[in-house]
This record gives sequence, structure tokens and C-alpha cells, in this order.
Amino acid sequence: MHAFGSETLDYLREESRGGQKPSNYAEQGRGIHQPRSCASCNRSFASMANWIKHEGSCVAMARQVLAAHILVNDESKAMELLSRINSGENFGDLAKRFSSCPSKRDGGSLGWFGRGQMVKAFEDAAFNGRKGETVGPVKTEFGWHLIRIVDQK
Repeated sequence: MHAFGSETLDYLREESRGGQKPSNYAEQGRGIHQPRSCASCNRSFASMANWIKHEGSCVAMARQVLAAHILVNDESKAMELLSRINSGENFGDLAKRFSSCPSKRDGGSLGWFGRGQMVKAFEDAAFNGRKGETVGPVKTEFGWHLIRIVDQK
């Protein structure tokens, strides 16, 4: 659901087609010129048009992440592997060889997950990264992670 609700988005769609706005729209106090804020990142916008432009690029809007990771015991090993990834080595191959997590058999794939399903530091890194990016090293109670953001939705 969008931060403005379905009635507001229906109104905008109708307006963009040259249609009439619902007669009760103004009466309900849902004018499109009121200041708005992103429900995910709390950034304020003076107009709905600016909010709509923002919506497509807001990384905080991701509700789920498809990720893979490499888990190692020390930061220096994580940094070495990150350097190798940045030099073009295959993330999945390195996960299979070096990760201590059982996900290593699948190239480190964790599948899709939502907020609240991973430890906080891991979640923050995964949801703040961008599609295609490798983030980390990230320290958790399990060790040091390199996280590949495969996709977001």
C-alpha cells in the first residue's frame, strides 16, 4: 500500500486520464497539494508529484530482499574476500569455498526475507544496500558477513 492510500492514487490516475475527480474528494480533506512524507524513510515532500518521483528510488521502500552471504570468523578474511569480489571473482564460488554457513552449498543464497527475520546488523545492511551491491563486512553474533543484494521488492 502506498503512503497516500488507494483513493488518492485512484484520483491521480483519473486526473492523468483527463477524468473528473470524485465529488467527495475535497470534502474528505485529501487534497493533493498537502505536504506528504514517505512512510518508509519519513522524508517530507511539498507535493505529491515529488513524492511519487521519490517512491521509485527510496531504498527504504524495500519490503523484502533476495540476498546471498558469505560468513567467516574474522574481519580480515572478510576484507580479503571482499577485495576478491571487487576484483571480479564470483560471489557464489567464493561462498561455496569459504563460508561457514550451511547456505554455502547454494552459493550463499538466503532466498527472500523481510524485515524482522534476520539479526539487526545484518538486516540493516541488507535493506540499506542496493540491488547488485555487495555490502560488508558486517559483524553479527555469528561472525563477519559479506552480503550480496540480488534483488529487492
